[in-house]
Parts: sequence; structure tokens; C-alpha cells
Amino acid sequence: MRSGARAALGVAATAAMLGMAVIGCGGSRDSARHDYTSLLLPAPIRLDPAHEFTSAAVVKDPGGKPGVSTTFTSWDRTLVATIVVLPDASAATGALNQAKADLPETMSGANAESVPVGSGGTVASGMSSDGSKSVSVLLFTEGKTFTRYEFTGDPRDPVSTDFVVPVGQKQDERIKAAGV
Repeated sequence: MRSGARAALGVAATAAMLGMAVIGCGGSRDSARHDYTSLLLPAPIRLDPAHEFTSAAVVKDPGGKPGVSTTFTSWDRTLVATIVVLPDASAATGALNQAKADLPETMSGANAESVPVGSGGTVASGMSSDGSKSVSVLLFTEGKTFTRYEFTGDPRDPVSTDFVVPVGQKQDERIKAAGV
């Protein structure tokens, strides 16, 4: 299976699981009416002077779930940022655990480690299943939010945890400040 299709399958599986979490935890249609675009870090996000990520259009309620998503790009890397707002912290933790379990489906040779970002912060780095690009994924929760950042790029130049963690910490601070 091609890596794009495999990644889409992983995202679809996570979205389905998040849907079950919202339904199972008494989610309401009222939560879908909120505009969560302010939760995202503003562009540009700088990795170094050569890698400045700019943002594409924001997607409200990705996969029909309360939250927000966007794609940031630099000349040779892509970052997909998704924040889903769930009914409570328990549902967010369930989404985090499911996303961790799904990582082997979206990347090969995944090396996962705990990081000081939000609750349950995890970074996994590896290769796309077809070996065509590097993949680094940051997962964490903050309150009732579940956040996934996925960086892809040249297979010889993976995004460093030294970059991923500070970006994740800034994202976590923004979520905390919003009081979601």
C-alpha cells in the first residue's frame, strides 16, 4: 500500500475512533459550533533559517469532529497539525492511546519516546512505509484536547526532536491559554 494511502487510512481510523469517543462520552452538537482556529500556532513556524513553515487554509472540524487542522509547508517539508476537542480529558487520553497504537500502520521503524509536552507527550520518528520520506509525529493531550503534529520530509533529513518538542510546547501553551 502506498504511504499516502496508508497515512490516510491511519488518519481515517483515528477519526473514526475519535467519533466513537465523542459519541460514547456524550458529545454534543453544540461543541461543533465553536471556532477553534485560534488554537493553532500562527505561521510562520521556523525550524531554522532554511525551513520556514507557512500555513495553508484552516480546516474547521476535521473529519466532522470539533477542532481544527491545517497544513504547514516549507520548501522541502510538510507539517500537518490537527487538534481535536473531545468531551473530556478521559476521551482525549483514549484518542492519544489509540493514535500511539496506530503509529506502526503509518510509518516503519518508528522510534517512540516520551517528551515533556502536555500530558502523555510522545514523539515517534521513522520512515513512511514506502521509504520515500522521513516521518516524525508528535502526540499529546491538554485537558480535553488531543493534538497530532506530523512532519514529513526528505528521508535523509528527519525533523529533529529538538525542534518538535519546543514547537509542541508552544502549541500546548496556546491550548492552555485558550482554556479549552
